[in-house]
Amino acid sequence: MEIKYKKCTKCGEEKEVSEFHKMKGCKYGVRNTCKNCMKEYQKEYQKENADRLKEYQKEYRKENADRLKEYRKEYQKEYQKEYQISLSDGYIITQLRNRNPNLTTEQIRANPELIRLKRLAIQYYREHLKEIKK
Repeated sequence: MEIKYKKCTKCGEEKEVSEFHKMKGCKYGVRNTCKNCMKEYQKEYQKENADRLKEYQKEYRKENADRLKEYRKEYQKEYQKEYQISLSDGYIITQLRNRNPNLTTEQIRANPELIRLKRLAIQYYREHLKEIKK
């Protein structure tokens, strides 16, 4: 028996089944609370438990440092293959997006002159900084 509508136990509204997250163990294969109510619950939970979650994340990163480092290294390799850019280009794209969040990565990649100019600016800045430190 397939149902099309279900009542959310939190807000009490009757909604389409597609408005509920899937969960095999529950009746009809979906959760009892709708996606909107779950989203609100998760926001509230994260706000109330911010310190505890931050501490957990800190511990997790500490305990899994090697694994996370390896994952980041692999991800960077895949990113380079997929977009055919060097890590320095990735750094430059990040710098450009930090300055102008409205720019998408695709827009930046479509304009190699923009990357070239930013690279020159960074090189100049680094060389100039070395002179100042001396």
